[in-house]
Amino acid sequence: MEQRLLWGLEDAAVNRVEIQSAGPNLRDGKLPHVWYVIGRVWADNEEDGISATKICSGGSYFLRIEDGWVHMSEGAFPDFVG
Repeated sequence: MEQRLLWGLEDAAVNRVEIQSAGPNLRDGKLPHVWYVIGRVWADNEEDGISATKICSGGSYFLRIEDGWVHMSEGAFPDFVG
């Protein structure tokens, strides 16, 4: 997830990357191998000569497989695949 959050921020001075929450997508405990992860990035960016700290956040689905975790987009119906 951290790599996904950093994608496209090559020109920014990243201060911190943090996973805010990670856990099974369904609260009732079904499909424990389908997780939704939310992360946040703090980065310094300069626009129009003004330096400012920007906060970017996002979430994504991950599916546990035998060898690790695989990212799944929401459009791929991760709960159905799981």
